[in-house]
Formats: sequence, C-alpha cells, structure tokens
Amino acid sequence: DETPRCETGIGCCSAVIDMMFLTDISGSMNTQMPDGTGSRLEAAKASVLTLVAETNPGRDKLSVASFNDEGYMDEQFTYNREQIESAIDALDAPNGAKTCPGDGLLRSLEEFQSERHREGGATPVLIVLGDGTFNEGCEPPETNGIDNIISIADQLKAMGVIIYSIQFMESDATYLEQISSGADYFYEATSFIDLRSVYLQIYSKICEDSEINEEGVFQSCGSILLPDGSCWECCCHSDVLEVGTCCRANGTCDITTQIDCNTMDGDYFIPEIQDCDECPAAGTCCIVDSDPE
Repeated sequence: DETPRCETGIGCCSAVIDMMFLTDISGSMNTQMPDGTGSRLEAAKASVLTLVAETNPGRDKLSVASFNDEGYMDEQFTYNREQIESAIDALDAPNGAKTCPGDGLLRSLEEFQSERHREGGATPVLIVLGDGTFNEGCEPPETNGIDNIISIADQLKAMGVIIYSIQFMESDATYLEQISSGADYFYEATSFIDLRSVYLQIYSKICEDSEINEEGVFQSCGSILLPDGSCWECCCHSDVLEVGTCCRANGTCDITTQIDCNTMDGDYFIPEIQDCDECPAAGTCCIVDSDPE
C-alpha cells in the first residue's frame, strides 16, 4: 500500500542470557480475568511462553520458579525448552494459598549461586510476577517480611542479577517495585494483552542492554503493517543464511528455514512479497536475507 518501511529500535538479539521466571502461584492467581481470557495464572503462563519462544535454545539457559506459602524451584537452568515449557504448563495455584515471595526469591538466589548459572558467561536475569501484596504471617519470618524480601533481592543484585518485576492486575504490590533493579525495570499490566506485551518489552530491553553477546550471527529482517496503521520492522538472527523472517502482529519474529510465514490469525502461507522496501499488507510479511558483514 506504498507505506514506507519504518525504523524502530528493535534489532537482532545476540545477548547470552541465563533467565529465570519467578511466578506468583497464590490463590488469588485463580481469579478470572475481566476480559474472559481465563485466570490470571493462565494469562501469566501464556505470556511467559511467548517470551520463551523468542529465546535461543542453543544459547540461552532458562529456569522456572514459583511461590505461594513456600518457594519452589520448578525447573533448574537448562537449554531444554520442552522441560521449561512443561514446568510452566504445570504451574498451579491452590485455592487459599498465601503470597510469600521471600521463599521464592531465596530459591532463585540458590539457583543463581549454583554451577548451572554461567557466571561471567551469560547475563543473569530474574523476572518476577505477582498479583498482590505479600501476606502477613508467612513462614519462616526470616525470609518473608518486607525487609527480608528486599535483603534477598539485594543479594541477587549484588551478584549481578538484573531483576525485572511485573505488578499484574492489583495496584498494591509495592514490594515488586522495591525489589526491581530500578524504575526502568518495574512494569504494570492490567490485561492479558498488556502482560504479554510487557514480557516482550523486557526481552527487548535485555537484548539491548546486554554486555555479554554472541559473536558472528547472521540476520534476516522483515516489516509488517500493524492494524493501527503503524509499521513495525523486526530483525531476527540465525546461525544459518536463507531463513524466512515471519513478523507477528505483536512485532516479534518467527524464524524458519522454510520460506513460509503466518498471518495474524496463525495461518501459514508462502509469501508472494519478497521486496522489503515497503510494508506489505497487514498480516503478511516480507523476506530478505543479509550478512551483517
């Protein structure tokens, strides 16, 4: 439609990351979303899986932890995406369970202290999601109380762990802002769409800020016309040439060695547009292969 290709800050992610997802599984996470998209926990799991799909399984280690009355290490750092996805899918919020984030942060600290974390070889990242303030009376008291929660977070930050925190739905979870690595690392989300976008924004920031990066990656770039009329350009990296870059409606990319793309509804097709000088129609994508050299 002759719309010029746009310029954005999204680029090829070459960051090497050890990233842990710490998720609130207290009873309130069973609350149904107002938009009818399921429970808060279902929205959280789907959003985390969206980010997982963007990471590089040959380069990035992921881990899954959770908390309610206790803290749980659901999956240690691993490259295995099936194990990560299974651990996320298995998260469950028992009715009546309390919000005791201190134990969850303690489990996270222990995992970052383990030999599974590539200290000095990967950027350590912790993404914490909660939907409300912590409960009084959590046991043991030495890990749960606001001062102790902040103390554990400070130990993580002293190790170099970057803590992103997400306040989901509720507006009184002040501990989440206090444990984050700063104002730029604290996010709020009030819907499933907001939450999914926040996780992708966090990943984009990690990619932009990382000081530990993989060398010698190739890139493939594409652009998409979004429903609001704006144009989004995205670049994805790959270890091989001649890959197809399939732009999603949220501005992220799929990479495939097959030259096929998906529409906004998820239908796959062979793209007819190969020229990326202009944005294609909404929901389609264009292909270009390039060597960054």
